[in-house]
Amino acid sequence: MNKLIQISKVSERFHNAIDNIHRGTVISTFSKVVNIITPVGVFTLQESSVPFTPLSLVLEDSISLKGLGIKPNDHIEINETEISCNDLTLSFEKAVVIDTVLHPLSPTRDEEQRSWYIGRISEKLIEYRSTANAGGLMDISNHMEVIEGILVFRGMKNESALLNYFQSKVEGHFVLSIEMARSLASVIGLGFGLTPSCDDFLVGFLSTLSFFSTESSKLEQFRHDLIEEIRVKLATTTPISSAFLDAALSREFSEKILNFYRDCTHTDIDIRRMNIEQIASTGHSSGIDSLNGINFGFKLISSLQ
Repeated sequence: MNKLIQISKVSERFHNAIDNIHRGTVISTFSKVVNIITPVGVFTLQESSVPFTPLSLVLEDSISLKGLGIKPNDHIEINETEISCNDLTLSFEKAVVIDTVLHPLSPTRDEEQRSWYIGRISEKLIEYRSTANAGGLMDISNHMEVIEGILVFRGMKNESALLNYFQSKVEGHFVLSIEMARSLASVIGLGFGLTPSCDDFLVGFLSTLSFFSTESSKLEQFRHDLIEEIRVKLATTTPISSAFLDAALSREFSEKILNFYRDCTHTDIDIRRMNIEQIASTGHSSGIDSLNGINFGFKLISSLQ
């Protein structure tokens, strides 16, 4: 007997892609998330408690994935209103379409605000480094400096292989140069997990560039250069990470990152701190790696003033 399940929310990214998606395959399943690869990238079927992302298709509050029996390699059929899998039909005909685009901030020279964020994020990264589970890029952005216009990393000797390699690839370039864009794009796919550490870093960095791009024409040009360099390397990482990077190229980011920037001028410091904590709590090191990218962006922009 066919079971009808309701999807309550979908990302605008999925909504805009429906006409080009007719089938898909389940590539991985977790307790609250099912990842589906399609001809236009990966989308995630998820329970309502999971934070929203540009890839999200969210089940109604009362529905759990646990009893639906969806497994890796299951085939998916998709039309303009439904997803079919085995004996399941998941309808998104009445789903709310959620916009995940990060809109640029009007030009601002509030260096005090940026300094506050650099300080608080740096503290969080140091705190993470001290834990037994520390991994990924740890607190690499704390070591980043711009000296006479050139990007360098101080005090990074004898670190992990990932940190050493990242440093060797990225430093030594003039900031906002095409060489810097190429070097940053060259680390795509480095790290472990469904979203490798360097990819998470780049998503965080792209969010900062997207938000502050109106600060200067040079910054916006660098963002476009980096986008072009990343775009040609999307196939060199995991399908899920490639989908998040591709979304970031279009200024599309997760709910946690959107909240971070939405509240960046909030007068309540506790709300700002909470948003930093929310990003940091994502995955094993994914959130920390994204915070490194955000911090890198804040420090880079501050160096241009």
